[in-house]
Amino acid sequence: MKTPSKNRNGFTLIELLVVISIIAMLLAILMPALSKVRKQARRVVCMSNLSQWGLIFTLYTEDHDGHFFAGHYDYTDPNGVSYTSSNSDLWPYVLKSYYQSPKLKFCPSARQSRSGRYRSRSTWSVWGDKVDEIFSGSYGLNGWVGDTPQEVLQTEGHDTANSWRTMDFSNSGKIPLMADALWFTSRPESSDLPPETEGQLDMKSRSGSSKPSDPAIKPPGRGGSIPEPPDDMWPTDPSNHMRRFTVNRHDEKLNVLFMDGMIKTVSPKELWRLKWHKNYDTSAPLPQWPQWMSSFKEPD
Repeated sequence: MKTPSKNRNGFTLIELLVVISIIAMLLAILMPALSKVRKQARRVVCMSNLSQWGLIFTLYTEDHDGHFFAGHYDYTDPNGVSYTSSNSDLWPYVLKSYYQSPKLKFCPSARQSRSGRYRSRSTWSVWGDKVDEIFSGSYGLNGWVGDTPQEVLQTEGHDTANSWRTMDFSNSGKIPLMADALWFTSRPESSDLPPETEGQLDMKSRSGSSKPSDPAIKPPGRGGSIPEPPDDMWPTDPSNHMRRFTVNRHDEKLNVLFMDGMIKTVSPKELWRLKWHKNYDTSAPLPQWPQWMSSFKEPD
């Protein structure tokens, strides 16, 4: 008489290996797609953040007769009288009562903190390092947006007469207001050079020193609640401010908020064709692009 066969439970080793190999193949197929979806999600969240900043700027100007806040400035007139911005002039402080979540200041792709460093040195890192919870983020303001005191004729060599002082402009759809950036504020010029390497914020002096090349450059709010950092923690170049916005944060692009409230995803090269200030020459000759930017979309 034959004995009844026992029911087999589980898998053989070969069957397990086959299942594992199939799972591995599926993961290999799906992971790139999932990675792309995550990047797209971060880009969308970034655009949403900037859209909310557009509303915040609108609310602020509506509360102040259409005018922006003063912004960052530092100037000494011919008589030796100095004018320097304080914390109350800078957007992270001025606008803090208009939003609740600190996350609004950070692109979701750029939240890495650098201990003891005020300036960002990476596409993915923040400026401010959260030394001050208010003075930190990964977006930057177009420094030409600001209602500086009439006595301030220049700041860091930039003519403040070129500034956008109010929100009411017919070509506001061409004026950058805020964007993905390595620093909290910057005043780009059409003659600015792009960074030689990705994430490069400043150009060193000929001696190679990281000391400021312009003694007028000072941390904003000096004497206020922001501790004064050592020189190597602060941007040192009074020129080439465009490099502070030249970031490859969203697949060879970055997000830009325009004064009309629209958000656009642009190539870093296209930054040279935006209307940063009143007399900015959008048709000026373009600079020679470094190797790391060679594959980026060219301006129209």
